[in-house]
Amino acid sequence: MTEEVNTRVVQDVYTAFRQGNVAAVLDAFSDVIEWHLPGSPEAIPWARTRRTRHEVAEFLEEFSKLLDVLAVHTNAFISQGDKVVVLGSVTVRTKATGHEYTDHFAMVWTLKNGKIVGHRTYHDTARTGEAFRDLFRN
Repeated sequence: MTEEVNTRVVQDVYTAFRQGNVAAVLDAFSDVIEWHLPGSPEAIPWARTRRTRHEVAEFLEEFSKLLDVLAVHTNAFISQGDKVVVLGSVTVRTKATGHEYTDHFAMVWTLKNGKIVGHRTYHDTARTGEAFRDLFRN
């Protein structure tokens, strides 16, 4: 696939996510994927690697039970070969406490034959863990 096609696939994922269309988001993924969200699971419960589209679906469900996504801003899409890097931010509100938090990110998406086979997020995990300390610690 071309860099232009890969970029469009990733842009469509963000559009579907903003619209709450989880089925369209998941349809962009290969059955086997390496989906990595960094951090300590003790501080950020969703921080770990998932390896299938089904596990990503479980993550999205878990995430939506804890947080409301208020805004997702994508500032740049940078494509080279099979990679698309997205720079942006997400603002969320915890359902339990009402705490709002904006997290800036770089997300690296890897594509093969028009499907997403890899995803890795880079963000300030220490700040995220601290922002949600009261929600995630028992």
